[in-house]
Amino acid sequence: YAMAPLYEAFGALIPVGDVTGDGIPDYGVIESETHKAIGNSIAFPLNQGDNASDQMDWDNVSGMVRLDYTTNSGGLVYGSISTGYRAGGFNLGTLAPGVDSFDEETITSYEMGSNGSMANDTFLVELAAYYYDYEDLQVNQSYLDPDTGASGTEFTNAAGADVKGVEAQFTWLVSESFRVAGSYAYNNAKYTDFITIDKSTLEQPVVNYKGNMLNRAPKNKVGLSGSYFVPLGGKGDLLFSGIYTWVDEMYTNPANSENGMLDSWGRFDVRMTWTSPSQQLALTAFI
Repeated sequence: YAMAPLYEAFGALIPVGDVTGDGIPDYGVIESETHKAIGNSIAFPLNQGDNASDQMDWDNVSGMVRLDYTTNSGGLVYGSISTGYRAGGFNLGTLAPGVDSFDEETITSYEMGSNGSMANDTFLVELAAYYYDYEDLQVNQSYLDPDTGASGTEFTNAAGADVKGVEAQFTWLVSESFRVAGSYAYNNAKYTDFITIDKSTLEQPVVNYKGNMLNRAPKNKVGLSGSYFVPLGGKGDLLFSGIYTWVDEMYTNPANSENGMLDSWGRFDVRMTWTSPSQQLALTAFI
């Protein structure tokens, strides 16, 4: 059950006369203690009056089936089918009359993979492939009120979306002191059925986002790391490490517009840590 008695939190609206001179009574706010406490830093428009309420029910039964097989060498092969569920909700504080609700989200997940080692357990490998089938995917969208020009974000539902991907990672123990690790992920996440109103423009056109990429879902991610341990005898220990990460471009809106795209980026971190012989003190320098 959702109720938004916003006047209790941010103060009641009272008529203050025709301040703007347009012949329409204007309203002011009597500050409540809550409003004063947050320093007037937050404000929500009221939904068609001081109170807005609505009621919806959602329910779901989810489950999973998984099969594992352990090889003679100690490796693992697995496969699973599972379902998931996220309840619906309400867009409180929007400009539309009443309370705008969005439906529940469901997913069916298929995954298979394996992990194992070789070269006397000095080289470890993990592989996985997955397919996610979403229904009524909850999507965060921007909106622009054509009458007032006010903007914000709200949740809506995409009828369907698919996510297909593979992941691979390895760890190589080159020696007792030297270790290298790496990972790669490919993620193809697209809307399969999403006809909606583009509320981010004044025209408010009906659009079809089928085939567009999901929000914040880069296609490729790469990671590489290494560490080298240097014992100093009675003077403690040194550990040198470095990590490189690269993330592909991604979109922040379902329209996949250029102004909503985040460019690909790479990041490199290095650090050196000295640990005292007693293990009670550690100093780290990093870039």
